[in-house]
Amino acid sequence: MAAQRGSSVDTTLTKIFVGGLAWETQCETMRRYFEQFGEIVEAVVITDKTTGRSKGYGFVRIPPFLLSIFYLLYLML
Repeated sequence: MAAQRGSSVDTTLTKIFVGGLAWETQCETMRRYFEQFGEIVEAVVITDKTTGRSKGYGFVRIPPFLLSIFYLLYLML
């Protein structure tokens, strides 16, 4: 499913911060990792505008129905 940029969708509860990424991490790599847990709407690695290298963090957006599953997994950690 392609992400819709500029849409007015509230992502407050479905956008997950992912920190501690390696400098070479790319969006597709992060997407493939999180897809093992379920559907991913969007995976974004924040990059430096000058070097194009990862800043070490990003965001994964999941469909609302998966929120409860991810929350339960979090509680089990």
